[in-house]
Amino acid sequence: MVEESGCHEFDRARELLGEQREDEALDWFEIAIDATALARVRASAAAHVAALLLGFGRPWEVAAFSTTIRDCGGSAALADMLEAAASVQMGDAAGALRLLGDAGAPVATPHDEWFPCSAAGAHATRVRALALAGRVDDARRDLHDALRDAPNGHELWETVAWLAAEGLVDAGEYVGHLDSSIVVELFGWLVSAPSDGLDAIAEALWRAALSSTVGSEAWNSRDLKSRPH
Repeated sequence: MVEESGCHEFDRARELLGEQREDEALDWFEIAIDATALARVRASAAAHVAALLLGFGRPWEVAAFSTTIRDCGGSAALADMLEAAASVQMGDAAGALRLLGDAGAPVATPHDEWFPCSAAGAHATRVRALALAGRVDDARRDLHDALRDAPNGHELWETVAWLAAEGLVDAGEYVGHLDSSIVVELFGWLVSAPSDGLDAIAEALWRAALSSTVGSEAWNSRDLKSRPH
């Protein structure tokens, strides 16, 4: 059971989403937009619809729902992030960067009571837009900056996987940002990422762990030799 929002249709949509019944959830979220008088629920339902459409590969439909978010007083940063993600899917890097700002600029933090979102998600979308525009060096720097701010942001690691799969970055450049205690959890987040990118991250983590072990053993050996007998 989900926490009640005041809109039965919206609550039903979230239940279906939790059961991974995305097609049905999409229908109920769209029904909720028309059924509810609650602006915050309508905005959140529109955000869910936009995200599902992105997942279904229908980015050309997203702009209308981003407009609904803004018209209902929802998070403008969330609307911009979703619309920018649609622009990236459609190959419009310039359109995405107009919405999210250029490399190095602060990224606005999206928010919503029911839709999970973060500045890391917006930053990840901008990195992809920069890469799409052929600005790979800017994308790499922006990704480093984002991971310094949110080292465990799963959207950022999806972007690392995506760029690594495309041969645009070396995943080894980024694994130093990751908290080693969440490595297993990380790969749970990345189930939909390109397999080549996942392999690149796994190999980079293995190399980092091996280097750390070898370095530790070498240090211990030097320490033992330096001790007086």
